[in-house]
Amino acid sequence: MKEYNGQLIAKGFKFALIVSRFNDFITEKLLEGAVDAIDRSGGDKEAIDILRVPGAFEIPLVAKRVARADKYDAVIFFHYKLQPLKYPKMLDKSRPF
Repeated sequence: MKEYNGQLIAKGFKFALIVSRFNDFITEKLLEGAVDAIDRSGGDKEAIDILRVPGAFEIPLVAKRVARADKYDAVIFFHYKLQPLKYPKMLDKSRPF
């Protein structure tokens, strides 16, 4: 069996972090975690650009434009949508799907 392990080295890379302002009480924590992970992996905080968008609809539009600019080594985006849990309906076998 072959196993491949990547190295967590961010040194010398430029990052674009696209963050949704929708549910920002969660997306801000995700952003902080990403910046911390890049920093702990040897990346430079000056090599991180943060782009904020209103919601999920705008993320692919901005991500496409950023990726085509060929300015970044990685484009990472964060969005969080709260929705009610639907498991009870899914587990109820008496209900047809």
